[in-house]
Amino acid sequence: MLENDRFRGRCRWLLLLALTGLLLVALRTAYLAVFAREKYLTLGRELASSTRDYYPPRARLLDRDGVALAWSEDYFDLHFTPGPETDRTAAAQALATVFPDSPLVEGVVRRQLSARETELAARALAAFPEFRVVLRRERLRIDDPRLRVLLGEVTVDGNRQRGISGLELQYDERLAGRPGRYEVLLDRERQWISGSWHLVRPAEPGADVRLPRSVAEYQAEAEHAQP
Repeated sequence: MLENDRFRGRCRWLLLLALTGLLLVALRTAYLAVFAREKYLTLGRELASSTRDYYPPRARLLDRDGVALAWSEDYFDLHFTPGPETDRTAAAQALATVFPDSPLVEGVVRRQLSARETELAARALAAFPEFRVVLRRERLRIDDPRLRVLLGEVTVDGNRQRGISGLELQYDERLAGRPGRYEVLLDRERQWISGSWHLVRPAEPGADVRLPRSVAEYQAEAEHAQP
């Protein structure tokens, strides 16, 4: 009789432990499904997506008559960034169908693509995410060494151009505008998923700056300033 009571007591304890375990699992599931849902959804989105800024073209510096003294131009370059599983032979063959005169090298494969070349590359190289068309933005100036100090210099960080001296620095905020923002989805290798680009906030372009003097006046002033 005593043994039966002990057996029933052990069974009750085991049942109590099992029920406690089930209750804890249920509470944990409820916590994850209700209270922590947004936290983990947000974490998942951060791991599966990337939000980045993009910058509008820098506006122009103009003289009194509207002659451009400094301006920006956009170019598009084809880049190749292979991974450990990249089939270089197949990639080289695909590249040759579009640009037979461009060897397959890591980094910049071809510079300054035309609109037609960009379209052809997108079609022919779609199966190879290692190929990317990358925007390159350059700041150009009127070809006159006398105006170099007056106009100043810009530093380039990606596609962001920031004035660091001269008129470029003086009018930097007005010329630069406001960056926009976009979001893309990423695959397991942190590569962009094609077609997932989503605009979060459009960029606001900068405003041209019209200076109070003509090119000739600035040139004459710079010449007189020389020792």
